Amino acid sequence: MMMHYADDPNTLKLHDQFMIGEDVLVAPVTQSAAKHRIVYLPKGTWYNYWNDKESHQGGQYIMAAADLDTLPIFIKENSAVLEGDVKQNADAEKTI
Repeated sequence: MMMHYADDPNTLKLHDQFMIGEDVLVAPVTQSAAKHRIVYLPKGTWYNYWNDKESHQGGQYIMAAADLDTLPIFIKENSAVLEGDVKQNADAEKTI
């Protein structure tokens, strides 16, 4: 996180969450009995990946729902996240 938000001193001491690119923040659950965890969101507006109606202003810590079945993921506002089926290669599928 400190690579993308070097001007934010709070990111220097975070070792239990990480960025995928510049727009996706992941905060893994590391304790089996956890139901929530504290997540630091850098500047900007962030949306919960699992519930895109839940948004948070960055620059603060939040309490996020976080059981072992729900990985806390946050997407930065104005980002595009592509989803689709897994493809093993780029060849078009042939139908007979």
